[in-house]
Amino acid sequence: MGGKMSEEVAKPKRVFRRGVHCSFAMSGETVDVFKVLLKAFRDDFLKEWDRSFNPLPLTVTAEGLKIYVFDGSRIKLADVRMDKYDFDGFDVGEVYKVKRDELPVTIGLPINDLIYALESAGKHVPVSFDISAITRVWSEKRRVEKRKPEHCPKCGAETIYNALSPEKRGKRGNLFKCSVCGWRGKVRRWFKTERVKVHSLDEKGSKLTVEVARPDSEVYKLNISHVESEDTPLPKMKFDATVKVNLEEFRKKIERISKKCDQVVFSASSDMFKVEGLREGEALAEFKFDKGLSSTILDLEVNGKCRAGYGSKQILSCMPKIGEVATLKFANNQPLNVDVATVFTSVNFWLAPTLSAD
Repeated sequence: MGGKMSEEVAKPKRVFRRGVHCSFAMSGETVDVFKVLLKAFRDDFLKEWDRSFNPLPLTVTAEGLKIYVFDGSRIKLADVRMDKYDFDGFDVGEVYKVKRDELPVTIGLPINDLIYALESAGKHVPVSFDISAITRVWSEKRRVEKRKPEHCPKCGAETIYNALSPEKRGKRGNLFKCSVCGWRGKVRRWFKTERVKVHSLDEKGSKLTVEVARPDSEVYKLNISHVESEDTPLPKMKFDATVKVNLEEFRKKIERISKKCDQVVFSASSDMFKVEGLREGEALAEFKFDKGLSSTILDLEVNGKCRAGYGSKQILSCMPKIGEVATLKFANNQPLNVDVATVFTSVNFWLAPTLSAD
């Protein structure tokens, strides 16, 4: 009876509070571009999700802001970089009485509330933003999935999302198809228990304050939420075709094709760029643009010949009406990169191919 009890007493986890305060302001054309981008993210990237539970991720760094978001099916990706010099003032510091968190820090923006708050803002109505994000940090043991290889050997994307349906993954379940570039191979998966550092946003103590500078000032206090930062790297690719286009004119062509066609095939050679519209796999429309003669195509550089196919509606999602010029880059049956020239440092979209265009 007097023996020692061998019961283990669980040690309470040590939780640390960390915080980041970020303030920045916009005016002029920057406000209008930001508003159009927000609506594009809501309508073309987050519409497949329940937006109340899948907010727009915004990453705060010492050098500016970043929006890096996939759509629900993970076939298109938006990568927007806003350097601190793109704003009318940008500052990152500590939250009062809370030790500063390590950067970068990612938070979730309430997309619908933010669009509502910016209704009165515009080219002649500047707006300022103030973010206070407090994070709870602790370490604990978790089962962590391991993969070999961890990244696609062709494009560099993480081997998390398998484009093959479960019944096509073989008896061992290791047959894999990359959802970005279509690479096929084997990926081995297993679980291992590791001690990891956990970050969780303290949503009660975190806020986004938006102030629209009208004669009668408008102030909105919005809730921000916890989101996991997306660490899937950008595809590593060698492009065979680079096409610089007049964004407005080219978008009109794609809009016309998308009325009747569900697929678009891009073909490029040294002196010509062609866009074919396919309906249920059969060619229905064909637009040709000759280098040096077309007002739609501003420049064309091609290494040999290449073809690639994409969803017509998805291409439009990657071409929001925010600038005058866009640069398309692609290779044979590889992802499409759309770089839109705007007031921000870079606005890039990536779209996975949806068919073999051989």
